[in-house]
Amino acid sequence: MTCDLDVRQTLRKMVAPRHRELDSQRCFHILRGQGDITRDRYASALLALYSPHVALETEILKSIQAYDVDYDFAPRADALLSDLTALGYAPECTQTAAVSDSLPALLGVLYVLEGGKRGSVHIERQLLAQAPQLPTSFFSAGHQLDSLDPFWGLLERHATDGDFSHHVCLAACQTFDLFIDSAKHYSRI
Repeated sequence: MTCDLDVRQTLRKMVAPRHRELDSQRCFHILRGQGDITRDRYASALLALYSPHVALETEILKSIQAYDVDYDFAPRADALLSDLTALGYAPECTQTAAVSDSLPALLGVLYVLEGGKRGSVHIERQLLAQAPQLPTSFFSAGHQLDSLDPFWGLLERHATDGDFSHHVCLAACQTFDLFIDSAKHYSRI
């Protein structure tokens, strides 16, 4: 089967506005080097990430098994919880996510979370330079993924037509929306 050759470009293009919206949320400004990194601001950023990660990672692990997908996904929610605990917070997961309704949905969610690991490497570097006293287990866990090549290979093995690719893109956008909603909440606090 031949892969939709534009699936990578289409996926990146479709999620780009949501990625920009997520990055623009006030609670994430410190992760982008804007403003002073205080303990409370950092905790707000981590809290905004916590519920979506827990909900999505739980569903990803179930879906990988349900669809018999050969992919080594390494969750990071425990590292995020560890950082929040070190900051004196005991967060609860307040979100749920329905990933398991289709293989394209699973791949869309994986795209967002695996891409987040790659971005975490840059955030960790900045945090260590500006606020080395803060816990960064969550961001350092991004090093567990050297490249997105394993994900791209998985996507290309399955994305054999435009309809499948379209559903992957929609799921990725919906995943970003979960993070955006959580970030908006924590940007108001």
